[in-house]
Amino acid sequence: MTGILRVAKEGIFSGLNNLSVYSILDEKYSSYFGLTEKEVREALEYYELDYNIQEVKEWYNGYLFGNTEMYNPWSIISYMANKK
Repeated sequence: MTGILRVAKEGIFSGLNNLSVYSILDEKYSSYFGLTEKEVREALEYYELDYNIQEVKEWYNGYLFGNTEMYNPWSIISYMANKK
């Protein structure tokens, strides 16, 4: 189960008692909450799209999870779709 809100009824006496919550604040998992710059470059090169990484950074970079700069996957996919 994934989502953006904490589950309200979690607990030992509920039907949902084996839940693990991972937050964007957990440095251990921070690189799993978006795309790294390396992953963005690889995707753009894989689909042979002309791009200026500085332009991509100016428009779509901006998330810092733990110590990791991340890109929003939806934004990058939209950027790639508009480049085709």
